[in-house]
Amino acid sequence: MRFRKLLLKEPDLTQSTMISFLTIIFLFFAFLMLSSSFNVTAGLNIKFPQVLSSNEFSASTLSVVVSGDNIIFVQDKQVDLRVLKSFLMGYKYTSILIKADKKTSLEVIIGIWNVCKDVGIDKIGIVTTYN
Repeated sequence: MRFRKLLLKEPDLTQSTMISFLTIIFLFFAFLMLSSSFNVTAGLNIKFPQVLSSNEFSASTLSVVVSGDNIIFVQDKQVDLRVLKSFLMGYKYTSILIKADKKTSLEVIIGIWNVCKDVGIDKIGIVTTYN
């Protein structure tokens, strides 16, 4: 009896290497497609109001100071929003400067702003510092 040797085919490394290479390329493209953003408008379209420069404020400008504890001061006197409104109605100020601490609540600043608008003051500025 004559036995033939079974010839085992050696594995073709180029074909398996090509399959794994194509798998990696496919995964790479899938990652790029999932991670990219197709949003054309990246930001909000906001029209900001013009900034009033310091030379536009005249002698009839009132400074309203707000402390970090949300306490409102006008001419070194502590007032609340109701008293501030009656004070502004008694005098004819054309502009207001709000000087607020960085810990001041935005609600208080908006309240002062609304009181000024109710009285008819259109020029309202907020004093800030640049660090």
